[in-house]
Amino acid sequence: LLLLGLVFFSNFSGYLLPWDQLAFWAVTIFINMIAYIPLVGQTFAQLLRGGSEIGSATLTNFYAIHTGILPSVLLLLAICHFWLIRKARGLVRQGGKQSSPLSVPAMPNLIVREAAVALSLVAGVLLFSALIYAPLSETATPGVSPNPAKAAWFFLGLQELLMHLHPVFAICVFPVLVFLCLASMPYWHRSALAEGVWFGGDRGKNLAFVISTISVVLTVVVILLDDTLANVLGKPATGIFTRGTLPLLAVLTWYCLGYYILTSKFRYNRGEAVMAGFIFMVISMICLTITGIWFRGPGMQLVFPF
Repeated sequence: LLLLGLVFFSNFSGYLLPWDQLAFWAVTIFINMIAYIPLVGQTFAQLLRGGSEIGSATLTNFYAIHTGILPSVLLLLAICHFWLIRKARGLVRQGGKQSSPLSVPAMPNLIVREAAVALSLVAGVLLFSALIYAPLSETATPGVSPNPAKAAWFFLGLQELLMHLHPVFAICVFPVLVFLCLASMPYWHRSALAEGVWFGGDRGKNLAFVISTISVVLTVVVILLDDTLANVLGKPATGIFTRGTLPLLAVLTWYCLGYYILTSKFRYNRGEAVMAGFIFMVISMICLTITGIWFRGPGMQLVFPF
């Protein structure tokens, strides 16, 4: 989870380095989002900016973070990650059973496979970069804001969430709850599926498909309903109860009810129910990100791109 967070932060810190309009305003939006975090948000945002506004000090900070600090921390965590995998004697067990894993020498079996996957990924990224045209936009101009002003694409899910929730809940409460839930999974007895079997088998695959469909439909309906209500009322509700506490209670109720139905009514085991909850969250976030990328136009209004 820490590695995942650092990968996102690496994307964030590297996004500013081209110093064009797209990068400047995307980072401006996200730093403003960070400022909503209670207690430490304003301080952290000012620390990243290197002052009260984004400028040359911000660019220097991001360059140092991106090229010096993050690679060092990522390397240390990666070493720890692979050590934990070796300590656990691998991740995939023969036949997907909870039996002793089939032992193979780390060298060359593990090292060669890891190197092959890593080099293939690097080659794929380089090929994609060579073939896809991605020109820089105009030089960063603080006084000229594009319309719409969007965060970097990998944070557009959060920006879309911010349009439907109170800032404290969208930027702090919900992400922290997701992190805590994911971090607690290893300590919840029988919450994991059998190793080496995708979705836990055919029954789990069917469940994953149904949950993914429900997640897409429900997320789209909520986005359209919230946007329609905002247009009817003239402006969206902004209260912390309406935009924060109430949605949080609704999500918690939905998850608790879903877990009960899956385990009691349909006789899914705990691992399958946890998988369903995880898939629902990931698909919802993907839908929010797609909405932010292609379906938000000038003034962040919903539009049809085609």
